[in-house]
Parts: sequence; C-alpha cells; structure tokens
Amino acid sequence: MSEVNVIITRETAAVAQRGFGLPLIVATEQASDTDYIEVGSLDDIPTSLKGGLAYDMAAAMFGQSPRPPTVAMVGFREGAVLSDALDELVEESNDWYFLLCDDSSRGVMNELSQWAAANGKLYFASPTEWPDGINISNDRTVIMYHSTDVAGGIGDATAAAGWVGRCAPEQPGSITWAYKSINGLVPAAVSDDEIRQLADMNVNTYIRRRGMEYTTPGVASDGTYIDIVRMQDWMTARIEERVFRLLVNSGKLPYDVRGVSMVLAEVEAVMREGVANGIIALDEDGNGIYKVTGPDVADISPADKADRILPDIEFSFDLAGAVHRVTIRGVIKL
Repeated sequence: MSEVNVIITRETAAVAQRGFGLPLIVATEQASDTDYIEVGSLDDIPTSLKGGLAYDMAAAMFGQSPRPPTVAMVGFREGAVLSDALDELVEESNDWYFLLCDDSSRGVMNELSQWAAANGKLYFASPTEWPDGINISNDRTVIMYHSTDVAGGIGDATAAAGWVGRCAPEQPGSITWAYKSINGLVPAAVSDDEIRQLADMNVNTYIRRRGMEYTTPGVASDGTYIDIVRMQDWMTARIEERVFRLLVNSGKLPYDVRGVSMVLAEVEAVMREGVANGIIALDEDGNGIYKVTGPDVADISPADKADRILPDIEFSFDLAGAVHRVTIRGVIKL
C-alpha cells in the first residue's frame, strides 16, 4: 500500500486551428462529381480533373515560389448549383480558405461572391473579358484581369490562381498582395490608362514597369486591401481558438479577477503573434502598439454572472499596414 497516491489529469485537449493558406479549386462541367481531395503535386490530381482549366490552375499554383504545400480540389457535375454544392462540401471539409473556380462567367462570379461573403472565404476570379459592368463590391471577392492580347480581349483565367499560389503560403499580415511576381505569367496587355480604369473598378492586374513584373493594386472588389481582410480573419480565428481552448482545458474558469486575467492573457498572446507577423505596428522602442482590457468583476451585472457570461473583453491595436507609394522631395543647392 502506497502512502502517497499521485493522480495527474491532463487538461491539454487540442483545438483545431483554422488555416488561412489552403486554396480550393472548383472544377465544373464534370460528367459526375469528383470527391474533395487535397493534393501536394500535379501527379496527385485524379484523372477526372486532369486536362481541363482546373488542372491548369493547380499547375499555376504549384509553379510559384513559395508555393502552397497542398491544394484542395473538387469537381461538381455539369449543371450543379455551385452554392448548394459548396454548402454540402463545408459540412465535411472546411479547412480551406481561398476559393477559385474554372468558370468565371458573370453569373457564376456573382453566385460565388455572395457565397464567399456569407461563409468567411476569400474568392478569387479571373474574368475572361474586360471587367466593366461587373457589379460586385465586397471584401470577400478579388477580381484579377489579365490578357496577353489586347485590353478587352480573351483573359487568362489562371492568373488569379498563380497569384493565390504565390501569396497563400505567407503568414497573414506579413505581406501585401501588391508588387508580387508570378512565375509563368507574362504582363497583361493593358495601357497606363487602362490600368487606371481597372484600379477605379477595384480590379487587379499584372504589369511590367522599370524592368519589374508585379501585381497591382492588391485589393478586394470593394477597395479593401486583401492583406487586411485576411489579417482580420486570422485575428478573429486565433482569439476564438485560444479562449475556447482555455474554457475546454480549465477545470473551471473562475468568475473573479483570476478568470478575467486568464482570458486577457489569451487575447494578449494573439496580440504578440500579431506583432511577430507584422500585423501590429511598433512604437519607437520596438514594442507592439496594442491594448487589451477587461471589466471589473464588481461592475458586471448580476444577470451576466448568473448566465456565466463574461462581457466587455476588448482590444485595440495600430495596424502596421504597408507602403505602396512613396513621395520624396529634395532640394539642390549651389
């Protein structure tokens, strides 16, 4: 008989982290559905998805450096209602973030734009015609026009796929989506005036200037910078995951100053990650400019205490942003 019995309970349950780097390519006009699959190379793509535009889009992604380690693909039979098919898909497979489709007709673009906006995804499309008259304006849809012929000619529907392939592997907040070179993509045949027209429509393109080839301007269809949308999604998900893990792995989160402090610590941990990823601006001493506050337990209403709801956990931070243009003034003296 032992005088001392040691019993250790492990409260270390893992909480799945949402990813923000996995693209999904939707193939349409299939004779039958092709199940969702995640592939690490072109060799892994099933025969039913080879030989079409979806395959070319995957090739554009895998041709980048850096490039996604994995690309998700799915095939829907011809005539399928894509929004309904995606609703069913996310019930089973919802780890992907970027949405692309081999059909960039205007009707499909409108349908997928609305679906992405309702489901927290980021939809990229490369319309194959000059994009005037596209009535899409939200921060969940990114439109990229590219033509190697003449402006208004046939566009390259794989352009957005290459762009996603180049930027998806990067940490949210660590890059801007402008000024990125895309392997295998030649500059679009657009004039300076047409570039301005595209920018006015919040449509991106791929150009060559001063010997460099790059994407511009790096915005969603409502003018919001893509990196800001992705950063916000990342920040929201990481806070939710950390606080949920705290609730799951704590025997009890006490409704007193200790419990409030534990929640604040989780939010502050995400703020520190945000600093490391380049999301949060630094002050002159190199410290992240953010603030996390919680309520005084004595001031919380009896109703919230009875319902076991901890209100008024708040945070704020200065966004690091990115420089896209520079103005330099100089004076020459004799």
